[in-house]
Formats: sequence, C-alpha cells, structure tokens
Amino acid sequence: MSNQRIVIHIGYPKCASSWLQQVMFADEQTGFLAAWGAKSKEVKKQFVNSDNSSFNADEVRRVYNIGLQAANQNNLVPVLSNEHLSGNLANIGWKQEVADRLYSTFPEAKIIIIVREQKSILLSAYGQCIKLGRTLTIEEFLGSIQKGHETADNLKRPTFKLDFVKYDLLIEYYQNVFSKENVLVLPFELLKKDSKKFAQAILDFSGSNGSLPKNKVAKNRGYRGGSLIIKRRLNILFPLYNRMGIQVTGKLSAAADKMIPSSFHERIENRWKQYIEQRVGNYFHLSNQRTSRLIGINLADFGYDC
Repeated sequence: MSNQRIVIHIGYPKCASSWLQQVMFADEQTGFLAAWGAKSKEVKKQFVNSDNSSFNADEVRRVYNIGLQAANQNNLVPVLSNEHLSGNLANIGWKQEVADRLYSTFPEAKIIIIVREQKSILLSAYGQCIKLGRTLTIEEFLGSIQKGHETADNLKRPTFKLDFVKYDLLIEYYQNVFSKENVLVLPFELLKKDSKKFAQAILDFSGSNGSLPKNKVAKNRGYRGGSLIIKRRLNILFPLYNRMGIQVTGKLSAAADKMIPSSFHERIENRWKQYIEQRVGNYFHLSNQRTSRLIGINLADFGYDC
C-alpha cells in the first residue's frame, strides 16, 4: 500500500469538475498524479455501476496499486476524479453503497465534494439534459408529468429529484464513513470569487507540496437559451442518446447560436430562471443551513438560501 493517502473527488456534476480534472489534477506541478486519467471513466464502472454481489474491494484495490505506488515514488498525491460518484443530475440521486465501496477499497482516502447554489445547478443540469439528446421541457424536467401528457421520452427516465441537491444528506454520510476531517466541501462559487483560495484549500487538505495551478480556466462552454431551444427540437429527429444525433444537433445548434441575438438568449434563460425560482421556493432553506454547519462555511455568503 502506498504511504500517500489517495484523494477522491466525487462531484457534484456541474460543479467545477472540468476545472479540477483539466487544471488542478492534470498538472503534476500542483503535486497531484491522476495516474488513471484526469477523469477516470473506469471508476464509475467499478464503484457506481457494479453489482453489490460482484463487488470485491481487494480486487478493485489491486487495479489501482501501480498508480498508488507511482505517486508515492514521485512524492505526489494520487487522485481519482469522477463527478458521477455523487450521482447523475439527469435522473439518479446519490447512492450510499458508492461511499461504502469507496471506503472498503480506500479506507485511508480523503474526499473532495464541490457543491453549487441549487437554482444555478438546476439550470445547468437542464442544459446538460438537452445537450445529451433529450426533448424534455424544463417543466417536465423539474416537475411532475401531468396525466395525459406522457411522451416516450419523459417516460423512459424520471424527472429531476430535488432531494439530490439537498447536500447535507450526502455530506453527513461521507463524514460518518470517512470521518469529518477527511472530507472537504467547497462551494463552486468560491472558485469564481477567489480561485487561489479555492485551489489552496484543496492543496492544504490533500497534503500536496505542489504549487497553485497556473491556468485558471477549463473550457466547458454550455449552450445558451436560444441554442438549447433549437437543440431540444432537433433532438426529436434522433433516438435518445444517439451519438451521431448528439454531434449533428450540436453542430447545428452551435451554428445557430452565432445568429441568435443575445436578447433572445436572455429572454429564454430568464423564463427558465423564473420557473426554477417558483418551483424551488424555500425548499433548500433548512438543508442549506444544516450543510453550512456541517462544513463550517456560511453558504448564505455565496448566495444560497439559508
């Protein structure tokens, strides 16, 4: 076993994952070694998709031993990063068994969790839903489907469950499993406000001897409102999650984006924001207060409803 404690970034999705994977963890100057790739797709297969009856922590640990040894030999912090360890924004909430599997495999691990103000993450999650080929309206994505309005698409998977972004539930469980001192939770908004403070908190928590990352931005540009409206309608022409369909509709939507006035984008986005505001109300108020106490950060300072 490596003497260096592995760091595992578990999400949430749409919470600076690209920045962490492409900037923070991909540069050995920061003191990290992503020996299994900046974003390990294999980790999702092993810890999220595997069946409980077939999961074997010792066998999984052996898969990672070479990378752990390489990190130790080079005085680097081994890191695993996959935002879907915390769940899938489109349809699946977090699973306790993922935390249990991670602990049984890496009991020495340090866990990094990034959260984001809920109304902001819901808007981003809806855009990702359309980007991946779905045809849901935002009302269908966040609300219940009225009887008589079912479609082939909205029946295939459930709509978004708001409890998924009640962060206190996941955080408390990970703190209980790994112990509170081994779980770092940071708000996504801190990265936007003070990227150096955000990065330094991760370095200090991880025990890294590296330096702050030189690059500040990871490119992961989402579609704007008008483009998403066009893409949602184009998605109807292709089967759900069809790779060619996603590429074709993506290129057409990107081309259309250049011709759509900013005022139209803003009008669409404002309508969605208003619906999210109405849909959410004060649903996360108590959860955010509790999260603030669990992580020692007043989330109200970052725009959360507390």
